Amino acid sequence: MSSTPSFTFSDLFAGIGGFHAALHAAGGQWAFASEIDPDAAAVYDHNWLRPLREAGAPLPPGVKSFGVSGDIVALTDPEVRVPHADVLAAGFPCQPFSKSGFQRGMDETRGTLFWNIAKILEDPERRPSVVMLENVRNLAGPRHRDTTFKTIVRTLRELGYRTASEPAVFSPHLLPRHLGGRPQVRERVFILAHYVGVETSQDPANFDDPIVSPRSLDLEWRKDQWDLQRDLPLQPDSEVDERYWLDSAEVKMIDTWDRLLTAVAERLGPDERLPGFPIWADEWRTLEAATDLIDIAAAKGAPFPAWKTNFLLKNAEFYDRHRDVLDTFRMQLDAFPPSRRKFEWQAGPHRPLAETIMHFRPSGIRAKRPDYVPALVAITQTSIMGNRRRLTPRETARLQGLPDSFEFARKVPGVENPVAQRDAASYKQMGNGVNVGAAFYVFRKYVLAHRDELPSMLVRAVELAGESPDSRFERVGNALQDVSELESDRTAVDGFVPARDKLEAVNRLTALVGGQPEDLGPGSTERKRVLVNCAKYLGHGDSVLCLSKPRLAEHLVTSNGHLWEAEHSSTGATVTLSGLNQLLRVMEEAVGRQSAKTTRRTPVEEAEVIRDVVVAHTPHHVRGREAVTEMREAESADWAKSEWPGFYFEFCTLGPLMARLGGSAAPTNNPRVVLDLSADHVWDLKVHNPDVRMTILNDKAATDWVLRRHGGVGLIVLAAAMEFDEEFGEWLKAERLRYGKVPGARKKPAAFNRRLKSEAIVSGLRVLYFDRDGWQSALKGGVIRVWSQPPQPGGQPRGDKYQIDLERAGEWIVASHDW
Repeated sequence: MSSTPSFTFSDLFAGIGGFHAALHAAGGQWAFASEIDPDAAAVYDHNWLRPLREAGAPLPPGVKSFGVSGDIVALTDPEVRVPHADVLAAGFPCQPFSKSGFQRGMDETRGTLFWNIAKILEDPERRPSVVMLENVRNLAGPRHRDTTFKTIVRTLRELGYRTASEPAVFSPHLLPRHLGGRPQVRERVFILAHYVGVETSQDPANFDDPIVSPRSLDLEWRKDQWDLQRDLPLQPDSEVDERYWLDSAEVKMIDTWDRLLTAVAERLGPDERLPGFPIWADEWRTLEAATDLIDIAAAKGAPFPAWKTNFLLKNAEFYDRHRDVLDTFRMQLDAFPPSRRKFEWQAGPHRPLAETIMHFRPSGIRAKRPDYVPALVAITQTSIMGNRRRLTPRETARLQGLPDSFEFARKVPGVENPVAQRDAASYKQMGNGVNVGAAFYVFRKYVLAHRDELPSMLVRAVELAGESPDSRFERVGNALQDVSELESDRTAVDGFVPARDKLEAVNRLTALVGGQPEDLGPGSTERKRVLVNCAKYLGHGDSVLCLSKPRLAEHLVTSNGHLWEAEHSSTGATVTLSGLNQLLRVMEEAVGRQSAKTTRRTPVEEAEVIRDVVVAHTPHHVRGREAVTEMREAESADWAKSEWPGFYFEFCTLGPLMARLGGSAAPTNNPRVVLDLSADHVWDLKVHNPDVRMTILNDKAATDWVLRRHGGVGLIVLAAAMEFDEEFGEWLKAERLRYGKVPGARKKPAAFNRRLKSEAIVSGLRVLYFDRDGWQSALKGGVIRVWSQPPQPGGQPRGDKYQIDLERAGEWIVASHDW
């Protein structure tokens, strides 16, 4: 096994593996899973355990096979047959405590399943160090806080577990995307505890506060910043199967209510909004008639409850004011089913229903703002997007924080390939599931808060995992999560590609140890935390962390059998680019490249990540002097180039891209030509001047070689308007002379004697992908052309390049953004 810090976990009431995804992203390895629902168990097995079997991974202690066990009751009564694990996670059934059920709590049979969990905790040979329980919000509600919840807390303390006195209530929509958040309101109760012994656990001094609450976040981010289309993201309508679109009757209902609400909104004053109470078409009558109806019910000894009386009066007032509009829709509404004659507006100021999120509920149609969706539930209330379709199972999986490599599929006996399951089962599983980002955040925060009382390997694994589960999915994909730590899955580096500048180097280093994209410090120097994270990942003790950056880097390199030369550090207590490359070589050998993964991103999936990273790291307005200075300080070999914009945008984006996607530059058959990024697919970044029709691409022979070798090539094209300035050319010439970048003899005047690009203003991004056939098709259609370069100033010939007409390349654009 790898020496990478890790811990083991058991997954009870496992569903399709939300806890599994969160805990493995936190550095854990699977030890056991139990799930009684056969459909959910089959999906869990397909995504999480099948890869272990196929990789020949060793079985955890006490486990006979990589499989999902069944009913937890049979596994704990009369004797406990669940193996030991460091962490036990359990999203025990929500029905007894949920508002969707009858709220009978522990009086109902399934409510006693907590006691089966307790039987594991009381077994000295099997009890975990950490317990993580999840349940619906109602567990902390008035009917259960003083009964069910307090019983759970009391039992945990009696078994020697330190825990909080109040529930931790949390939702993924409270977290920003970069911390694993998702645009879904899904408030859940998390109960976390760790074993300290009975005497300590029952000491009131150890009765903790909840580890998280909606008020505990100190982030420069607000939940109203969510954008469902951008942040989920939604699937393009063109990719959505027709079965997810509403039928004609449903569309008619929405159109009717849309026209009615628009007509009412046009009558409102500037400070008025549509009513927030449920609009009941069946109860549209005058205020006088409504009052009579209420009085008659009371006189008969069967008065209406207060809530219904309130709704009747409000609907009557609404009808009195807008009668001439509402009466015109009566016949259409009367033809709808009863639950579709009710409407609840919760979308703020009026907007077309096409710009809202809707639910067809038993209590009526509800419209909400298009920022985040209500909680997925295990009953048929799938969110409806304003463009008249339901969320797809893939989109619900994204809402739960699962990667796109997750599959709603299962193995069927006698069938060679996995079989996709029914949508109804997928929706149910997502409604019952644990949100990955919320569980990861709460678990990580708890472990770090109680680090002094927990096993060191558990703490170190969580520290090294980073702040978000998404970075792990992007790096290795869920299908290899459980085998990525096995030595058998590590592959030797078959060729080292050096980083081209410091920013690329530090981001490739942080990608190897699971960190987040990095920037450079003052003076474009590497930040020490990059080296510290490498040291921690390799298992070095705290004694080396106080060393200076050059000494720490030297220690890491030499302790792994490589040389550290004088050129690898500078007099300013920094590591040079050559030193960072030496450390990068060592880390790639020690950690292993991630290219052995069997689950590859599609070009579209990779393009969407590229778009998001490039947008986040591309400055909108760049001045040449600042860009050149920044590249020079970061030791970029390209800082003195007269065509600086393309090199600068590569400098800004390629490091973060490698941190997110892994990989390096893409070598070609020409040692002087590389394409910018080789992840699962090969990509080249170019800058396009919108004033020019054609965009110059890379060397033709090298590109042809990449197409043959890799089967395709992608283009990352930034549109940027240029400003020109003769003074900038003179300044750049002086900078080159100042720092020893003296050009060789030329037979033609140097480029500095002409006006150079002095500023760049970015306006758009287009990410394109061509497989071999697509490239040939584009060549045949004239979208891509061969461009014969003019000879060099000395008269030497230059090789041909490709160029592309972006205005005609729309069918190959797979991701885009406009500033």
